[in-house]
Amino acid sequence: MGIGVHGGGIGTIKFLVKEGAEVCATDLRDEKALKSALEQLKDLPIQYPQGKSVRFVLGKHEKEDFINADLIVKNPAVPLSSPWLAIARENGVIISSDIGLFVERNPAFTIGITGTKGKSTTASLIAHILKTAGLDVFLAGNIRRSVLDILSDINKDSVVVLELSSWQLEDLEGYNWSPKVAVFLNLLPDHLNRYASMEEYGQAKKRIFKFQTENDFLIANLEDEYVKRSAEETKSRIIFFTKTEIEESFLPGEPSSRSFASLPGEHNARNIAAALAAIEALISHKDSPANNISTEIIKKALTTFKPPEGRLEESGLFDGIRYINDTAATTPEAVCAALNSFPREKIILIAGGENKGLSYKLLSEEIATGGEPGRTKGIKFLVLLDGSASYKIAEELRAVKWGNFKEGFTSMQEAVNEAKVHAERGDIVLLSPGAASFNLFAHEFDRGNQFKESIG
Repeated sequence: MGIGVHGGGIGTIKFLVKEGAEVCATDLRDEKALKSALEQLKDLPIQYPQGKSVRFVLGKHEKEDFINADLIVKNPAVPLSSPWLAIARENGVIISSDIGLFVERNPAFTIGITGTKGKSTTASLIAHILKTAGLDVFLAGNIRRSVLDILSDINKDSVVVLELSSWQLEDLEGYNWSPKVAVFLNLLPDHLNRYASMEEYGQAKKRIFKFQTENDFLIANLEDEYVKRSAEETKSRIIFFTKTEIEESFLPGEPSSRSFASLPGEHNARNIAAALAAIEALISHKDSPANNISTEIIKKALTTFKPPEGRLEESGLFDGIRYINDTAATTPEAVCAALNSFPREKIILIAGGENKGLSYKLLSEEIATGGEPGRTKGIKFLVLLDGSASYKIAEELRAVKWGNFKEGFTSMQEAVNEAKVHAERGDIVLLSPGAASFNLFAHEFDRGNQFKESIG
């Protein structure tokens, strides 16, 4: 249920095909909206050994499918409150998800990472360190790779690094499972178009450590009040991290692990600290497949690590102007973090899109005032993509009489062209939207790809 414009259901469909199930793939979006996702299924064998076939129901759901199914595997984007799932429950149909199917079958040591921001970077860095150390490592989850894609390749000696969204953690309800090492990075306003309150959102995040034992580890951000309070509820061992305190245990005698890393910004200092704490927990766990990882390996990994796509991604240098793709910044706080990663550069910011029930007051103040102490340049010009979040940003900026912006752009090419008008040699053109993408783009990575295609 839910192929998804991101293709989030593709791995599930392929897995079920391989298992020999009779599959009905159904999505409320039509074939046109799902074009890029369906392209990934074009080589899928339609006929099964028993003569069964895949049936696609697009642009609608059919009630009979939710009554007659043996199993419904839902996309994480489908809320548990869906009336279609209610029909299934009323008829005794089992409801699961890709992450649920995975944990039932997963033999590997698992590290799970959640938080509002920083999940992908932290998960990718952990996986990169472990790969550099020679371990059998698999990175999956909410990072554009289905957990079911890796299931046939992992064993008890593998390490699986899972990025887990709040939606995926909700889907684990009833499985009594938590990763052996859980990383809880932060809790910031997000998805308030899905959750009734921040508390409800936080409860979903806390499921990452709900079923840990006294042998397991929770890596918790000491600088986030919600995370710090939540850690009191765990049965597991806790390693708190800050942006500075964890580094000494891994790199004695070195001024900072950040001197080896090419990750700008204070938020990435915390991501690095969280990753190093997770490595410490892995080594210390009684079930760990890794006995030790040397300082030299960690230094090498930090030096060679590249941030994931769409996270402060260096995308080109043209006429002396740097272009940076931060399309995964979908909250105002993430944009503030991006801006403060470049304290001495003039920035032409491309932002905006659809609101997720968030406030843009602090971001607008950041734009208008120049941000944190120590920033010597700030926002030179703001280009706003069309959307409900952009309307709020523009309203806030007008209220403080800051007018260096232009709004209403309905294509990325138009937005980039406008940014180029205001950019000079030495400036940065930064795509960091702080909003959802679905009004103008297929998804956030489509938005980032269009940015990269438009800059040359």
